Amino acid sequence: MRIFGFMMIFLLAAAASYADVSIYLFPRVERGRTPLSVSDLGTIDGDAEAAAVRSLAVDDALFADGYVDRKELADLVRPRVSGRVSIYGSGVKVSVAENGAAKEEPRIVIRKGNPVRFQVVNSSIRVEQNGTALQDGAVGEEIQVKLKGSAVSRGRIVNERVVELTL
Repeated sequence: MRIFGFMMIFLLAAAASYADVSIYLFPRVERGRTPLSVSDLGTIDGDAEAAAVRSLAVDDALFADGYVDRKELADLVRPRVSGRVSIYGSGVKVSVAENGAAKEEPRIVIRKGNPVRFQVVNSSIRVEQNGTALQDGAVGEEIQVKLKGSAVSRGRIVNERVVELTL
C-alpha cells in the first residue's frame, strides 16, 4: 500500500511539472497590417505556458501558401511548451486584407496536362469528349482544352474533371 501511495505522489508531481496546451483552430482568418500571432489562429487553453504561446508571432513565410496547417503550427509551438501540445483542426486559411477587403486567391482545381471531360452544352443537347487541359485554372475560370487530334477549344471550369462550353 505504501508503494502505491509513493507512486501516486510521484505521478502527480510529474504531471504538475508539465504544462499542456490545447489549440482549437479557426477555419479561416484575415491578416491585416499587423503581424499574426498564434492567438489569431485559434482559441488557446492551457496552463501558464499558454500565455507565452498566445503572443507567439507567426512568420509570414509560414502561410505563404495561404494556409497554416497543424504540423507547421506544432513545429512553431512545441519548443515553447514543456508538456503536450494538442491541436484541434487541420489548418487555417489565411487571407490577406487589401484596402479593408479580404483578397482571396482562387483555388486551382485543374492543372496543365490534366485529363478532363470537355462538354459542349446546348439547351437540349450535351456532347462530351475527353481532352487535356492546356492551362491551370480555378472553378469558374475559362481555360483552353486540347481535344482529340489537334483541335483546341475554350471552356469554363465546372469542377476538378469537367470543362464546359455553353452554346
